Amino acid sequence: MKILRRIIFLFLVLIGFVVSLDAQATDRALRIVSLKPNITEILFALGLGNEVVGVTTYCDYPPQAKKLPPVADYIHADIEAILAQKPTLVMASEENSVKKEIEFLLSRGIPVKTYGFQGIQETLDSIQKIADILGVGQKGAILVAQLKTDLLLTKNRLASHKIQVLALVGKKPIVVVGENNFVGDMIKHVGLENGVVSNTRYPILSLEEVLRISFDVILDLSMGNETLALEKIYPGVPHWKSKKRIVLDMNLFRPSPRLMDGVNALIKVFETP
Repeated sequence: MKILRRIIFLFLVLIGFVVSLDAQATDRALRIVSLKPNITEILFALGLGNEVVGVTTYCDYPPQAKKLPPVADYIHADIEAILAQKPTLVMASEENSVKKEIEFLLSRGIPVKTYGFQGIQETLDSIQKIADILGVGQKGAILVAQLKTDLLLTKNRLASHKIQVLALVGKKPIVVVGENNFVGDMIKHVGLENGVVSNTRYPILSLEEVLRISFDVILDLSMGNETLALEKIYPGVPHWKSKKRIVLDMNLFRPSPRLMDGVNALIKVFETP
């Protein structure tokens, strides 16, 4: 297995090793503000942590990120705090909720780059794009090649188990993992079946709608004050008690270089009797 992993890795490096001319010309004297935790992780994984000058309050990995000035939370950006860092580049996701703030920054002549992370492949592509634009295309290619190698070796690992899951990210209201998003893609990647068939990435469902869904296991990814079991939030519903509940940290499912942590966590909990 180790030899196979090495062969695949070297092959992917050879076919994916591309450094753009734009990247080679990039000025490395940057002051980067990251408006998403996964982007912060990508920047540190590429060795660019020293050039990050602003992050969100949810940027908790690596530990050094928690020491950086907070300029945003998950849905709001503090324009004054961002401007105070004198950024030369602001990085955000395409599905970012701070569009007005981004438009304002652009109007002030501050470059803003946005990237997509809705699936595994799009995340890998975005990691490489970020590496290229910041002049570390080679590091990006090696990182992406390693992730592709690991993903190839874990694809459909749980398919033989034939398990349908209901993945929850919120309980009051009930928010589930649909399709066309990163978490749903990870569930599909390991061979689990998502009981929720919806083009909405994270649909909000009524209790009645949930009870009509066919599933074997509740995959509980909820955080904060919603970590209580469903039967405690919605007492008197015997349906919950008959289903196995697996709790995992939602932070394991960030579209970042740590994506294999989430993949391996899924495999481990479902392969363990």
